[in-house]
Amino acid sequence: MNPVYPINEIFATIQGEATFSGTPSIFIRLQGCNVGCPWCDTKHTWNTDNDTQTDFIHILDKTHDTQDSQDTNNWANIALNELITYIKTNFAQIKHVV
Repeated sequence: MNPVYPINEIFATIQGEATFSGTPSIFIRLQGCNVGCPWCDTKHTWNTDNDTQTDFIHILDKTHDTQDSQDTNNWANIALNELITYIKTNFAQIKHVV
């Protein structure tokens, strides 16, 4: 079985918090959180509206600098094997995933 995940964004950066602070990391931001934390800084990831669903290539074009962009809400269903292949191909040297 190859699970599929609703991905809002994927990017590499330096972990800035807690035990792994300073560690090169791959951040995978999922879409569809139903917790609703009042301090959340990514509330645009709460809904999985079909109108904002796109394909993987458009998700890869996004960066963490698009906070004010209209495509911030865009997300794509991505199969686990496709996600792993992308990570191995583009971020092979990074071993930490958030």
